[in-house]
Amino acid sequence: MGNKVAESVLENKTSYFVAIREFYGENIEEKVREGSIKRIEQYFDTHGFLPKEKAIHVESIIVPIASIYLSLKEEVGREALDVIKAVKLESAKANGRQMDERLREIGSEAFFSWWEQYCRGMFGTENGFESVHYPADEKGVSLDVCKCPYCDTLKEMECFELISAFCDSDDYSYGNLSGVAFKRKGTLGQGYERCDFRLERAEI
Repeated sequence: MGNKVAESVLENKTSYFVAIREFYGENIEEKVREGSIKRIEQYFDTHGFLPKEKAIHVESIIVPIASIYLSLKEEVGREALDVIKAVKLESAKANGRQMDERLREIGSEAFFSWWEQYCRGMFGTENGFESVHYPADEKGVSLDVCKCPYCDTLKEMECFELISAFCDSDDYSYGNLSGVAFKRKGTLGQGYERCDFRLERAEI
């Protein structure tokens, strides 16, 4: 795998292994870690390494979490999905708190402008998405995702049921922002035609 080894891909996924150890013990944790490393190595052997922008999602988030999930599923069955979702949602809550701090610091109008630029840098074509980015204004900001590497990669890895962990986490990242409402009709992972994101001033 060149300079990038599977263990390094898992460096920021400690919380998943902590949860697995708490639920199932050290023996299962070690088996899941070994299985995850093998799956990650296999993925990179097959696909090689992606451009930096796309790797932000596929190599750093999707593949390692999917590999942990599939390895845990081998050991405990259907319970694995609940464990992974629980850890992912805690991470989303932490992300939401960070966004709320930024919102409180700079105000909603500046936050909408920042979020638009953030989305262009994280959910653009170079990141593996097909998205429509709408300009921010004083009322809010919108983003439509029409093609998503999370859906594509999880389908390829034959664990599409895991998409719910990522879709649901948006509600925790954006759903508790001060004075801002997060509105969405649905997601690609739920069978909707697109993932529509809308952040706007909450009605008082």
